[in-house]
Amino acid sequence: RGRLDATSNLKPTYPPRGIAVFTMELSVPGQSTNARGLEILCKKDAIDLEKLTEAQKDRHLLGYAMRGFIEDLAANFADVVEVYRKDFPAAREIFSGDMVHGQLPEHCAALYLAFRQFLAYAVKVQAITESESAKLLDESCEVLHKLGVHQSGEVQAESAIDTMDVILAE
Repeated sequence: RGRLDATSNLKPTYPPRGIAVFTMELSVPGQSTNARGLEILCKKDAIDLEKLTEAQKDRHLLGYAMRGFIEDLAANFADVVEVYRKDFPAAREIFSGDMVHGQLPEHCAALYLAFRQFLAYAVKVQAITESESAKLLDESCEVLHKLGVHQSGEVQAESAIDTMDVILAE
């Protein structure tokens, strides 16, 4: 299959180097494929339009904030990678209990640690306080766990018949 070349030799393995974020209108069919992503459903009324409008007033600042974060990340990259490698197993364990596919706790752990890193930067530049950071990190853990459990249910519900229906419909 995809792991062998034309001469039946194993292809090289490349570890993931990032998480893709994208939008879509339909879920991806297939159990394994569905487990390789973390779906975030956004219903029509899920966005607080007043808060969004307020945030959009300062949208010109968002690029500067992201640039600062990336520059800080790059300047401390070796330390960040070391801490990530050390903390990843424990973070994955936080999300492991209720999820049926091994990829899902890993996605949640990676997003949790990335958000933790961003919050540390926000505290460093005094955009938020330590207590605000701790509250946001706790909330993110809850949200990521709920997303992972939901996605786990989607993965379990996906069957060969459902996949065939989707393929035939297209």
